Amino acid sequence: MDLTTISQLELPPTADFHCHLRDGAMCELVAPMIRSGGADIVYVMPNLQPPITQILQAHHYHETLTRLAPEVRFLMSLFLHPNMTPETVAEAARSEIIYGMKLYPAGVTTNSQDGIKDIEQLYPIFKAMQDSDLILNIHGEQPGATTLRAEAEYTPVVSKIHAAFPSLRIVLEHISTREGLELVRQCGPMVWHFHPGLVYEKPPQLIKA
Repeated sequence: MDLTTISQLELPPTADFHCHLRDGAMCELVAPMIRSGGADIVYVMPNLQPPITQILQAHHYHETLTRLAPEVRFLMSLFLHPNMTPETVAEAARSEIIYGMKLYPAGVTTNSQDGIKDIEQLYPIFKAMQDSDLILNIHGEQPGATTLRAEAEYTPVVSKIHAAFPSLRIVLEHISTREGLELVRQCGPMVWHFHPGLVYEKPPQLIKA
């Protein structure tokens, strides 16, 4: 193909696997714009207020989003919290709209105050997710760490989860450090990253991915 002779390229719709649509007036505004933004499949983040922790909530949210953007396929996720049960995981896997669960360490980002403080408390949930082939999405930041060190200091937690549940599919989201990228490489095909970027930390640790 001779690109010098081409004045325009039309790309097919893509998928956005990390999409915050919020709720209320914000949702009413942004959801109808998804398709015009170039995507027709989106993986919906669950950190609303209150968070999407129950299957019925996910169904209601899915109905709202589908009404606002009927040409888009919405892949839903649940917000992991200490009261989650393996039975809920199994039901979610059968729901046909829920594809994963999102782990937010408590207090590290928007609407994450109900997130996780004790990772081992979720081991029965991770086992159920592994058995049901649901994806674990991780917001990988260490609570209390400085912004530029939070991701690097959380990588041992992700390694620990992967070691305990080697067949659990994990997505480490928005990585921006050498440590995060090296963790994904070391863990192999069951741990992926999504929308990596460039971070300014210390010159030897700058990465571009």
